[in-house]
Amino acid sequence: MLWEGPPGLISLAEVMIVNSRFIMAAARPTILALCLFAMASGLLAGVDGTWDLVFQTEAGDRPITLTLKSDGENVSGPVMNQEMKGTFRGGKLSLKIPDFYSPDAGMKAEFALEGVVSGDKIDGTWRFGEYTGPMKGSRAASATAAASAPDAVVSGVWDFVLITEAGDKPRQVNVSADGETVTGKSGEQAVTGSFKDGVLTIVLKDFFSPDAGFKADLKLTGKVSGKELAGSWTFGEYSGPLKGARGE
Repeated sequence: MLWEGPPGLISLAEVMIVNSRFIMAAARPTILALCLFAMASGLLAGVDGTWDLVFQTEAGDRPITLTLKSDGENVSGPVMNQEMKGTFRGGKLSLKIPDFYSPDAGMKAEFALEGVVSGDKIDGTWRFGEYTGPMKGSRAASATAAASAPDAVVSGVWDFVLITEAGDKPRQVNVSADGETVTGKSGEQAVTGSFKDGVLTIVLKDFFSPDAGFKADLKLTGKVSGKELAGSWTFGEYSGPLKGARGE
């Protein structure tokens, strides 16, 4: 018993205890909602960033670099100059392009991927039309240190290999970095680009391809890992995988 004074009188302590219990009971739904919101926000933020994905196919592994951004449960990111859209809900990522063109397959079909994200890892499956297979990948580590000294990571001569239906096409590019800005030359042609969050982008404006017989912007994009790079290239309506290595 809290109060032993005259009957009918309530102690200040009892009033405070009753009020505190009432306040806590009333606040429980709000506290629960805030906790759920924080958990949901954490899940949504957990998919943003640059992902190095590998699609396992009968013709071999196909590396793709995908940079994702979330807005609520909605997620999007470009793949070979085409936009993937989908959702990230409960740790599960689901993306697709309804009418994706594959230079390797020479056709258009729905391209989709689904995976479970665990920290900086993802495991799942890909599907292109009637074709399907396993998929795995990892999120690129923060490139803060690399961005502070990009010259040591990017500058130099890169030997790229553009994988096309007509065979591998080598392309050498000499680049130098100044902050996030990248400039250089490929043969006699000037190149521009950027290096941000570990991703190197190089553009050859109005590049003339003897094989295609026309001019268009040639864009090379890939994730840098040490002295190697893996990503994709685009030239007009054409695109495909890309790999490269930086010389001494």
